[in-house]
Amino acid sequence: MGLGWCGRILHVDLTGGRIDVEEPPEEFYRTWLGGKALAARYLYRDMPAGADPLGPANRVVIAAGVCAGAPLPGFSRFLVAARSPLTGAWGQSEAGGFFAPALKWAGFDAVIIDGCAGRPVYLAIEDGTARIEDAAFLWGLGTGETEDRLRERVGDPGARVLCIGPGGERLISFAGIMHEKRDAAGRCGLGAVMGAKRLKAVVVGTRGSRRTVPVADPGAVREVSRWLAAHFKENMPAFSLHDRGTAGGLAGLNAAGVLPTRNFASGSFEHWSEITGESFEEHAGAGRWGCYACPVRCKRTVRTPAGMAGRAGDTVPGPEYETIAAFGSNLGVADRDTIVYANWLCNEAGIDTISAGATIALACEAASSGRGRDLGLDVAFGDGEKIIHALKLLIAREGPGDLLARGSALLARRLGLEELAMQVKGLELPMHDPRGKAGVGLGYAVASHGADHMVAAHDTLFAGPGAPGLAGTEVLGITEPVDPAALDGDKVRHFVRLERWWEALETLGVCLFVPVPRGALPVEMVLKALAGVTGWDMSLDEVLAAGGRGTDLARLFNVREGLTAEADRLPARLFQTSGTHPGLDPGALTRAVAAYYALRGWDAGGVPPEVDLESGVPARKTM
Repeated sequence: MGLGWCGRILHVDLTGGRIDVEEPPEEFYRTWLGGKALAARYLYRDMPAGADPLGPANRVVIAAGVCAGAPLPGFSRFLVAARSPLTGAWGQSEAGGFFAPALKWAGFDAVIIDGCAGRPVYLAIEDGTARIEDAAFLWGLGTGETEDRLRERVGDPGARVLCIGPGGERLISFAGIMHEKRDAAGRCGLGAVMGAKRLKAVVVGTRGSRRTVPVADPGAVREVSRWLAAHFKENMPAFSLHDRGTAGGLAGLNAAGVLPTRNFASGSFEHWSEITGESFEEHAGAGRWGCYACPVRCKRTVRTPAGMAGRAGDTVPGPEYETIAAFGSNLGVADRDTIVYANWLCNEAGIDTISAGATIALACEAASSGRGRDLGLDVAFGDGEKIIHALKLLIAREGPGDLLARGSALLARRLGLEELAMQVKGLELPMHDPRGKAGVGLGYAVASHGADHMVAAHDTLFAGPGAPGLAGTEVLGITEPVDPAALDGDKVRHFVRLERWWEALETLGVCLFVPVPRGALPVEMVLKALAGVTGWDMSLDEVLAAGGRGTDLARLFNVREGLTAEADRLPARLFQTSGTHPGLDPGALTRAVAAYYALRGWDAGGVPPEVDLESGVPARKTM
């Protein structure tokens, strides 16, 4: 074992029931760090081109960051990657919670799973060992009961579980992977990949583990942790997350005209005040919850409504902002109980709330325009009862729900409504309208896995002198405010600088709510934490280079699967006026994408140079 890293990567072949352990050298970890870069390296190297996303040749990589397991706030995220059954392209999703630290405490930095079991199984990891166990007793269960039953089976109430629900078992194209009944690696359908492999869960035992990893400088690690605990409330975005949760910004998004409403037809919702974070806390709030070692505690617990038979008054994980908007404003729903119920149904089934809500929104618009008769579904904007019924059909894959379960792009093609499907590369748009923050739109267009709001900090953090995003980002080359609606050369440079920082954090497994510009922890403190754990004196450029390797390899993965620059585009609706915002300029987007390629060192077709899979070169250029 090294300092921070375990030096052990678990390889699992479900077809043959074989488990092997790879022990890479220290230089491997310094080059790839973990997270996305590590996952991209293995998928690009080992997965054959054209592998069926639901076939045995697809691989699932679960990768922690090199600092996970150390007592550091915000360094506990993990990334899951595979070829997406929703998009056919590179698929990735991240989650926080406690799984990444537990995996490291158990002696592994990453898990790579291929093949397909002949029966339902789960993977049990504990104290440096792993085994494949029968999961027939779990198949068909929701994610909450699966976690509870697995902890009972392994005899460890502190065990940490990743699992799929009926959504993954039924191969719903946007099925996700759940952890702690609330944390979802939800995007891109990676739960369906597990379902196709008949892998119900991965459980990591914590009995006898040291509950930490060896670090080079414990004093430096303590200093970073104590600094954040003492100062995060002084940072407005971080304190807002602590005080009001991720839904705390909903009112501001509505006021800015960027709250997706009725399938992105509008950016403001007339009943917005009924679905704010504050309204949920007053209506059903039951407490805060946070990830390993994190004082921000941005997650919420809520009480269940009476409509959830047998569960009224129980406490369940509360909906995050994305879910509130996906099943609230974007479906014209102002009823909080409907949103809580939809969130619970999605979590238990293990499906992505963004894709589910967006696909149902397309069905609602099709029905309202009279162009959805072929779907045979009675659903309407604002009708919570009909929307819940549609969601249940989707989860069960019954009747019209079978088509909904395949995502909005396929639904739109079947109905002849391609112009109304709010998706990029097949992945549904998150709940941020880029007509009022154009950098988000650029991120939607160019991300290898499709529309993702978490590829760079949003433009609105930098709007005007004294904007919160400008504090501490000077070292990244960001010193001036930006116009959120602009999509010019300056905006592209601003976006690329932020993307490089966020992809580095993604590779380190750092929550984007903790460091600048979205949180309080300065750039130099992130580097101090990395050095304190590993003993490496890595420069900012080295860390940015590691993150860039992941992005380049994900892009090369897509090129190998036949995706071209033509896929880097946005839905037609975003070029149309929405309330106070004019549509994006298609010419400006085309120029911005071309400038983006150039700044990343890619060719005019958006193809990066090849990356040596041992050394990691070519390294990223310093801007």
